[in-house]
Amino acid sequence: FSAYLGALHSDTNWNNPKNTPKNANSNANPNPKNPNLLVSDIHHLTVTASLQTPSKKRIPLPSRIDASSNPRGVSVQYGQSIDAIVSSRLEEVGSYSLMVEVAYGGTPGGVGASSNSQNS
Repeated sequence: FSAYLGALHSDTNWNNPKNTPKNANSNANPNPKNPNLLVSDIHHLTVTASLQTPSKKRIPLPSRIDASSNPRGVSVQYGQSIDAIVSSRLEEVGSYSLMVEVAYGGTPGGVGASSNSQNS
C-alpha cells in the first residue's frame, strides 16, 4: 500500500485582516492576486497518517512531514507545496482505512488549526 500526501498553500483568505486573530503574523504580505487580502507562510505544518487494519490495529505511516519526523512542523510559503509518500505492507485481507491528520499554525508562534480526514 502506498499513498501520496500533499499540502498546497493557495488560500487567499489565510491572513485576511477580517478573519485574522489579533496576534496575527505582522509579516503578512499583500496577496499578489488581490492586494486587499494579506497572505503569509503557514508554519508548524504536520501531516500525520496511519492505516487501520481490518482487525482495527492502527499502523503509523511515517513521513518527512509528520509530527514524529518534524516535531515543530514545516513552513510552506504562499503558492508553494510540500508532499510525501507513505507506504506499508498489507498483511491482512479486508478493508483498510487511511487516517490523515493535518495540523498547522499561521505564524511561528501563532494560533493553529487541525483537520482530520478518513478514507476507506
